[in-house]
Amino acid sequence: MRKAAPIQLVLVLVLLAPWLSADVRKLRVNRDTPEGQFLELVQLESDPAKKVALLEQFVVMFPNSEPVAWVFGELQERYRKAGNLDKALATGEKLLALEPDNLDAACLNWRIAETKSDADLVKKWSAETARIAERVVKTPLPSDPDDNKAAQERVAYARQFVVNTDYQDYMKAFQTKDPAARIAALEEFIKKSPQNPYLDQIEIAEFLAYRELGDVAKTLAAAEKIIAHTDTREDAMLFVAEIYFRTKRDPKRTVALATKVIERLNSAAKPEEMSDQDWSRAKAQNLALAYYITGTIHFQSEQWASADRAFRAALPLVGDEQLRASILNSLGWANYRMKSAPDAIKFYRECAAIAGPLQEQASKNIASIKAEYNLP
Repeated sequence: MRKAAPIQLVLVLVLLAPWLSADVRKLRVNRDTPEGQFLELVQLESDPAKKVALLEQFVVMFPNSEPVAWVFGELQERYRKAGNLDKALATGEKLLALEPDNLDAACLNWRIAETKSDADLVKKWSAETARIAERVVKTPLPSDPDDNKAAQERVAYARQFVVNTDYQDYMKAFQTKDPAARIAALEEFIKKSPQNPYLDQIEIAEFLAYRELGDVAKTLAAAEKIIAHTDTREDAMLFVAEIYFRTKRDPKRTVALATKVIERLNSAAKPEEMSDQDWSRAKAQNLALAYYITGTIHFQSEQWASADRAFRAALPLVGDEQLRASILNSLGWANYRMKSAPDAIKFYRECAAIAGPLQEQASKNIASIKAEYNLP
């Protein structure tokens, strides 16, 4: 993750470029004061090294003057440009001691820490910048119209920073490889930013992570949480339907969920991240399971026509021979109960052609139906 940090900072700086390239606070100089006259002298100096020396002298001569914060800001940036990074960092800290909510100073120190490739400093200043941005966003606006406009711009700047930082933190947590660590990172992110805009995505990410871990109870709870407010996640609906089906819970809801999955999958577009082959295979597997669940529940409640429709739809999607035999056997019985002897015989014959525990009984059923209906 350390290698990704400079990219994250670049993204932040790109978003905030208009602010970073402008003077957030205009220098106000009273020419009738000694410090004002000295600053006029500083501004007339064209040599960069001499200008830095004069600015350093100003801090010594006028440490408690109003413009000293502006001078520290100038020195911080000039030290950075000259490659004197340690001095730049120290000056940024002095500026923040005077102005704890100076977002520019903190952001510049973060930038300097990245340049130094110091992971500890990067962590320190990225966190400090985020804290300042959050404070600025919550700061009441001044009543003076001129100050209010500048404050609104400053708050907008800070708000954009908070949003972007939240995104970076979310992506870092989301991309954690280990599923248990991913869940922990996402939960920590929610604690840090409870009003973030990624709550729906986090619910899905946690559902997938728990499923990856094989924790059925927590995966089920996560899936239930998702489908409580959306019916756009076929995987969550199918997981709940499958668990309910296996544990014989609430057949009516199980059928409703599986039916919704079938409706959505039959009209769903291929996800961009999946190949055509992977999508076709996944779609067929999920449809087969959903059809099998609905067919079995209808079969158990003796709704023969509904069971017949579901099992017929599942049959061409099923690759496992023993599952095919089970479906064919059920289709044989359902059609027999619907007094459709030819179809019942056909399905039992296909079942009897598959080696397994249902083979012998399927052959006996064929003989029994033929005798009952006087068929050759």
